[in-house]
Amino acid sequence: MFDNRLFYLSNSSFGGWVSFTFHLSKVLNAGSIIKIKDTNKGGSIFYGDIRYANAMPVTIGLFKNPIITAVDKAHYHLLKSFKNATIVIHDPTELSEEVIAFAKKNKVITIRESVSKLLKQMGIENTFLKHPFYRYKKAENDKEYNAALSRVDFDKNTDIICKANNLGANIKIYGQKNHLYYFHKLRQLNFDEYYCGQYSKDLKIISELYSKAKNLVDLSSIKNDGGGTQYTFLEAEYHNCGLILHKKWTDVPNSIYINGVNCYSVSNENELLEALNMPVLISNEIPSEDENNKWKNIVYENHWT
Repeated sequence: MFDNRLFYLSNSSFGGWVSFTFHLSKVLNAGSIIKIKDTNKGGSIFYGDIRYANAMPVTIGLFKNPIITAVDKAHYHLLKSFKNATIVIHDPTELSEEVIAFAKKNKVITIRESVSKLLKQMGIENTFLKHPFYRYKKAENDKEYNAALSRVDFDKNTDIICKANNLGANIKIYGQKNHLYYFHKLRQLNFDEYYCGQYSKDLKIISELYSKAKNLVDLSSIKNDGGGTQYTFLEAEYHNCGLILHKKWTDVPNSIYINGVNCYSVSNENELLEALNMPVLISNEIPSEDENNKWKNIVYENHWT
């Protein structure tokens, strides 16, 4: 049997799941991750310098203590093949009936305290760990612009950014575009004038974007979530960018992000425009190496509470 391997059970090529899987792979020195396909052949670049390999469903049982870094609905049927597994639950939107049933029978890791508490209220025991973060070589550039570098989607409130741009904010928008959201909410807000495209999986290119950004604007809002870190926040801090977040993210109990202290929080285009004219505020929430090592202890030594 193969020891502790990372399984990425999703068709998503960009976003927090991909970033998490990359950083965890680097922290654990895993080298590669596994996708379940109809063949054992093939594989390519996953993100940065991490590659993925394909494995057939019948091979799942050969892996000891598998770790599922993410799962989408197209892969729920595979969960029944995993035994003595660990699943990482990122946010409440993932809590389908299939995932909840699986979580009750396997080990669970959460990466935001709000999600950890929610699961415990549901009777699902879990271990809360901060996002793993690998300190890769970063670009050093002068700050030139303000940027949004997350997915373009409903839960990212990109329409507020477009409205602020229509008032003169001049925020560069990058990221994978939800076409339904674009059609219904963004095309009439001059989105195409501000959209700079889907960003690369090449860390050098990504680091260039962050290194030139004065402020990172991420207006994520997720029901029953918030207050903790996301990779866009951590990447921004790593590159000395200020943070501008949504009030629905910061205005939750025990939030580590506090308006006017380590970020600015806004709820509309006028507040966003005002925040962009304030002194830059850089947070200090990148996990330490000791916190990264907790992932190694959990995975390699099975130190479960």
